[in-house]
This record gives sequence, structure tokens and C-alpha cells, in this order.
Amino acid sequence: MNNQKGFGITDIVVLVASISIILLALLKGWDMIEDAKLKKFENNVRKWEEAAKDYYFIKGKSSRASESGIQSLPPSNPMIIGNLTFWVYYRPDGRKENFFVICADSACSEAFSGKKLKYVESFDFVIDGEGDGKAGSVLAVSRVSIEGSGESAAVAGFDANDKVDWESGKSAALVHYTDNRRR
Repeated sequence: MNNQKGFGITDIVVLVASISIILLALLKGWDMIEDAKLKKFENNVRKWEEAAKDYYFIKGKSSRASESGIQSLPPSNPMIIGNLTFWVYYRPDGRKENFFVICADSACSEAFSGKKLKYVESFDFVIDGEGDGKAGSVLAVSRVSIEGSGESAAVAGFDANDKVDWESGKSAALVHYTDNRRR
């Protein structure tokens, strides 16, 4: 008698199919985790929006969230979401408009891409109802100047005419006007 035991073609097909199903389930689970992180971020954006409006209404203009006593304003630098790092800067005191800037790097020179781009587009959509970066209270701009360093760093300036769309590969900063001016 020849009693050789081994894997037949059916066994291999079942094994490959099982591994494929497990991998698809893992990928779907990863997508669900990423979607949950994005939803949490979107909820925080809404809180930041309301807190910033309240602060500017009650206290007047200020450049630093730490002075406000309101914990829901955008965090100190860097702002870390999962494995992504963003940088948040405010405009200096005494300026005419209330806004803050979110950048992909500390110098506001790196364009948003990949997951970071998804987050800033989501921020824009939550605030403006559309994520184009060119209109509303949230703008995508290609250049921002930062003055100072560390906790005293602030937006030195940017040109609102440097508006770009998020997909251009040139968006170095998200500018959020907290006074809801439509541009």
C-alpha cells in the first residue's frame, strides 16, 4: 500500500482562500480604525471652532491658546494624531483678523500629502461644508512665514492671494479664520 500523506490541490486552494479572507478582514479593520480616527478629529475640529469663537468674543484678540484658559482650542505644538504630526500657529496680538494656521511641518514649508492631506481636507469640509481650500473660513495657501520659535512662534504673514486647492501639491498651510469671514 502507498499511504503517502501530503497536501493536495484542494487543501492548497482552501488554505489560500482562508488566508485571503483573513487579510481582507484585517485590511477592512484597518480602514475602520483610520475612519474612526478621522471622525474623532472632525469632532475635535467642531470643538475648536466653538471654543475659538467663544474666546475671541469674550477676551478679544489673542495669539496664544494657552492664555485663553479654554482647553478645546488647538493644542500646543506639535499636534499629534496617531502617527501624524501637525504644527499650529496663531497670528500675533494686535492684528485685525482672528485666525490660526495648521502646517505639515514646523517651518510651514512642506506641502500636505497622503494622510495629512486627508485630515486638512476634512477640517475644511467640517468648517465650510466643502473641502476646496479656496473659499470660506478655511483656506489652503502655498506660503506662510513664521516668526519666533518654540511656544512663542507665530504667523508672521501670508498672502491670501496664494490660495491653492488641496490637491495641487502646493498647500503648505491651512488658514482658519475664526471670525467666519467668507473670502
